Amino acid sequence: MTPASELTIPAQSEYVGLVRLVVAQAARQAGMAQERVQDVKIAVDEALANAFRAQSGLAKPEAIAGSFGAGADGFE
Repeated sequence: MTPASELTIPAQSEYVGLVRLVVAQAARQAGMAQERVQDVKIAVDEALANAFRAQSGLAKPEAIAGSFGAGADGFE
């Protein structure tokens, strides 16, 4: 994926909205149609829910990192 952006957040649900906003804006800037941007937002919600669930048993949850951007095959 080139160019890629990376976003790291604490494992707290309060940051879901911020991540959705940042990734959605990047998708728009990459030329993605609004309907597809909505699909990306849903995918972000699902990915973060899985990450939170994976860390739910940890005494001290780790930060969650993800990368995104426009690549040769589209927005990734």
